[in-house]
Amino acid sequence: MPIDRAQYTRHFSKDQVAAWLCPRCKHGYLKPIRDGFLTVESAENKLAATDEDRRDPIFEEHRFSMLLQCSNDICGEGVVCSGAWGYEYGEMKEEEEEGGYFPAVIAAFIPEYFVPALDIFQIPQGCPPRASDEIRLSFRIYFADPSSAANHVRKAIENLLTAKGIKRFVTEKSGKRKIVSLHDRIVQYRIRDAENADLLMAIKWLGNAGSHDAELTKEDVLDSYELLEVVLDNLYVKHAKKVRQLAKSVNKRKGPMRRL
Repeated sequence: MPIDRAQYTRHFSKDQVAAWLCPRCKHGYLKPIRDGFLTVESAENKLAATDEDRRDPIFEEHRFSMLLQCSNDICGEGVVCSGAWGYEYGEMKEEEEEGGYFPAVIAAFIPEYFVPALDIFQIPQGCPPRASDEIRLSFRIYFADPSSAANHVRKAIENLLTAKGIKRFVTEKSGKRKIVSLHDRIVQYRIRDAENADLLMAIKWLGNAGSHDAELTKEDVLDSYELLEVVLDNLYVKHAKKVRQLAKSVNKRKGPMRRL
């Protein structure tokens, strides 16, 4: 299922919180708890309060925390969201007192952490535990540190290849163990599974950028998540394969399937 990128990349307003899926039941959506929204001004902003150049509210920086609860009554999981917020200019509005049109000033909230972390995509059953652990670590820091999140995805595919029997080390003639690069491991895996190997190679390039001080964006990390989600579906859910088999059966019958 494609990731709804808007939910994980855009800021939100106090009156219009994103519809995040509950990380526990995966059915309900997280709703703000009444009186569960707290804000505090940063120390830097207080020190700048007398600075003539910083009096524009756009330069102000604040912190927030928000309590959320799953809308599914059977679940009711509680989640804490925290992050930064500030002001930005919105649409132009007419100000009668000022006699003209001026941009509206809007409070914009940017999430940095969720506890427990959101599942940005569903990890299928059968995914090797060590790969799943790295994916969940990536989810935990996705909002605050996209580059590190991408690096954890890279580690996840390292562990996935190990589970698939692709050696991480080789023993040289001298008896010394040598690490096999992720690139070479993917090339080896391509011999048996070219389709998924190409997807893993793309994830590797994104992870490499995150490992070498490149400033990755949330969109970059979502690219790696979407690639990995397809790989995991191909390996452990096999939805596309099942659909192709269904199409083959329908074409053979030249009509609908007969089921008891």
